[in-house]
Amino acid sequence: KAGYNNLPYHNYTHACDVLHTVYRLLSLTSARQWLSSVDQYALLVAALCHDIGHQGRTNPFLVELGNELALRYNDKSPLENMHCA
Repeated sequence: KAGYNNLPYHNYTHACDVLHTVYRLLSLTSARQWLSSVDQYALLVAALCHDIGHQGRTNPFLVELGNELALRYNDKSPLENMHCA
């Protein structure tokens, strides 16, 4: 919870909503028949953590602003690269 910023959308509540959606999708599609328990767990962790550190701005905004993330990743998908790093 501490890694999420206090934003109107990309916040901890949104993360819990995405976590619940992924859980429901896994349940409704009988995922345990076609995914290992490790894969299911990884999807749930990814859902919960997918926006940690998100600044609440779009990639084009960060690039135009010359934000540190845009500079670090040469204006190529700064948010996605930040999440992967």
